Amino acid sequence: MGADESGVWDLAVQRHESGGMRFVRLRRHLEELLPLDLIVYEEVHRHLGTHAAHIYGGIIAIIQSFGEDHAIEFRGCPVGTLKKFSTGSGRANKDDMMGAAQRFFSHAAIVDDNHADALCLLRWAREECAPVRKYQDQAGVAQPEEQATCNRQAGGSSPPAGS
Repeated sequence: MGADESGVWDLAVQRHESGGMRFVRLRRHLEELLPLDLIVYEEVHRHLGTHAAHIYGGIIAIIQSFGEDHAIEFRGCPVGTLKKFSTGSGRANKDDMMGAAQRFFSHAAIVDDNHADALCLLRWAREECAPVRKYQDQAGVAQPEEQATCNRQAGGSSPPAGS
């Protein structure tokens, strides 16, 4: 497995840009990280509004289509599962999650609560997801060498449906 990456990308739409630019930026960021073994993301089921839900859906679509295009496994981790994994409580607040990230990665300069969540996701993926390895067969077609699977935690949620 290559280097682990975490951080925060600003995907906000700038003045005079279309709403699709955030998705173009996301794909560009992902392309800069290639090669990748696994992409993990926070699986959010409750949004502050319709617009936020649409943006989230678009981000997940980009992640999943990018994974499919490049034969990269992707996994969502439900928010409550991540909080319980990181802090022991599925109802942890932002400060609790930041504290957990700092304990997991004492060397990290955590930028904000989103970065803390990314680090907690990295820790979750390391412990819950088996690595993915792909190889090329003689015809040049990518074939799975081993399957990536995420273990379920006691009381945890199922992996995301569909795709």
